[in-house]
Amino acid sequence: LIHIYLSFISAFTPYCDALFIDNAFKENVKQGDKNLKLGISDKFYSANDFNGFFEYLDNIEASASKRHLHKVKEVYGEDWGQPYITMYDE
Repeated sequence: LIHIYLSFISAFTPYCDALFIDNAFKENVKQGDKNLKLGISDKFYSANDFNGFFEYLDNIEASASKRHLHKVKEVYGEDWGQPYITMYDE
């Protein structure tokens, strides 16, 4: 079953800057990346790495132009920058 999931994720990895996956599977990816030396494990984030994920998002925001951020606010509203994490509350 793990091989099926790895195949699925490996199909999307080249087209994504980052992927948010569950904790256990992130460890599988990290171990597989260590063995295969693909250099892709830094694209993956999980609930155990919220700080790293938010840092990644903050870097994207910091590098965006003011014009782009204005359009984001226009499309998504004033609270566009507030993370939606209630699904992870215990």
